Order: sequence, then structure tokens, then C-alpha cells
Amino acid sequence: MGTPLTHFWIAEYNDGMAVPQFDPEDGHENKFTSLDQGKMVAFGIYPFSRDFADFVTKTNGSTVATFGGEGKVRIDVKDGKKVMYKRLCGIPWNVFTSEQGPEKVMSYVLGLEGGPFLFLKSDGFVTMDWDFNKVV
Repeated sequence: MGTPLTHFWIAEYNDGMAVPQFDPEDGHENKFTSLDQGKMVAFGIYPFSRDFADFVTKTNGSTVATFGGEGKVRIDVKDGKKVMYKRLCGIPWNVFTSEQGPEKVMSYVLGLEGGPFLFLKSDGFVTMDWDFNKVV
């Protein structure tokens, strides 16, 4: 299994419906690519609670989730802009000692087409940049 997820997304539509990344009833994963971007009015990334992380891990055979702690990001979607989202997984590297960190780190990138983009690290720290492909 891969690096545990610390956060999940929820898309909000103009008809009042919300589509979470993981269904709270059965734990199956909804794919970002299947979202209706034309109906979306907001999109957010939220930390897993301990209970929801355990539920997703137990019911979804291919996903490991863990308590997300702090940090959430929500953006409003206006003017037909496309939501840009991706999850990054990196291995921390100490440039002074050339040593690799003990475990992989998850980061999340969220913004609207054309930027700017918010980078949410698994520890809840948020930064902003105009480059969607910047690795944090």
C-alpha cells in the first residue's frame, strides 16, 4: 500500500449536492476526473478525522488513510473556471547531510485554472504559488 492519505476532497455543486472523495456510506472512492466541473461551485480539501480514516481504510481495500490533524482549504469556483487538483508524494531530503527522511510526505495542490494555487502539506501548512507543477 502507498503513503497514507491525510486529507480528502469534497466538491460542491450548484444544485446543493456535495460529492465527497470517499462515500460515507460504503467507503468507495469517487474519482476527481468524474466530477462535473460545469456544475461545481466550490471545492475543498479537509483533514481525515480518526474515525473516518479508520472507516475508509477498512472499507476501501486500496486506500490507507490516517488522521489529518490540521489544515483545510476551500475555494469558490466562479466564471466557469476549471478546478485544478493533485496529490503529491515526496521523500524529504536533507540537503545539508544528503540523508533521506524516514517516511514519505503527502502534499495537496488546489486552485483554479490560471492560478494561483494553494499547496497544503500534510501537517496543515499552506503556501501559495502560481506554478501548478511546483513540487513542495
